[in-house]
Amino acid sequence: MDKRKLMALTSVVCILPAVACLIIYGGLPDEIPIQFNLGGPAGSTAPKWFVAFGMPGFLLLFNIFCHWKVNRTAEELEYPEVAQIFIKWAMPVISAAITAVSVEAVLGGASWMFLMAVISALVIVFGQLVYDGLLDYIGERALPWSRSEKAARLCGKIYMIVGMAAVVVSVVGQSLIAAGIIIVGIIAAAGAAVRS
Repeated sequence: MDKRKLMALTSVVCILPAVACLIIYGGLPDEIPIQFNLGGPAGSTAPKWFVAFGMPGFLLLFNIFCHWKVNRTAEELEYPEVAQIFIKWAMPVISAAITAVSVEAVLGGASWMFLMAVISALVIVFGQLVYDGLLDYIGERALPWSRSEKAARLCGKIYMIVGMAAVVVSVVGQSLIAAGIIIVGIIAAAGAAVRS
């Protein structure tokens, strides 16, 4: 995936929690916890507009900066490819995670909501790596999509779409549905790889 497409993809993932919050915005209280201490209660709160749109928006801007910085200086600083992938995907995963934690605190969802938001974001990362052909083998064992570039791109797209849908569904508070979406996506990607 070229640099511009990857930045566009990670930017969309940064905004997905805002889309989810837009869906449930009317049901959110005016103040939402944003900082938690080890005892459990919230250390501080923020207006719901900030949690719903401000945090994902800030992380979107920071995501764009991270891409710009890595793309501009990767060769000069000799970033390993793994570090570049980590830097470029950190803000989208953080956006899904922190928005889910804050919304989860007011919706009363168990930690499944946070966990599913993070897993969903990681499914998107996985999809991008499959799409780019960076995950064709585990040790010596070839994975189903390693048969052709076409299969890898199709499976990667399926994983990315499934992950995006699951991020939105998990932040809305439907963790089991998000898990189901991921499971169906894994089965669909495996089936698509075998047919390609």
